[in-house]
Amino acid sequence: MKGFFQDDVPPARDILLIESGSQHIFARALGAIRQSFPEARLHLVTCWPDAPPGSFASFYRVRDYPSRRDKLRLLGSFRKKPADVLVVLCSKE
Repeated sequence: MKGFFQDDVPPARDILLIESGSQHIFARALGAIRQSFPEARLHLVTCWPDAPPGSFASFYRVRDYPSRRDKLRLLGSFRKKPADVLVVLCSKE
């Protein structure tokens, strides 16, 4: 945990966002992430049918990976090209 609460945030080229829940809450979090990491490429995994406004380097809809095998293949692709930062946002709504 050393350095966890530092003011300096290391640069991130790629951020993997996994979201499930309120689009309103996600939009607020996304704005803060874009402000903190303006140069980062954002990759989104969502349960919603459409991406929120803004650009994403890649966009994955969970429903496009219906089988267990498909989901494991998607996870494998994330392991091959790991993101610098992983954000998981789940809201109970």
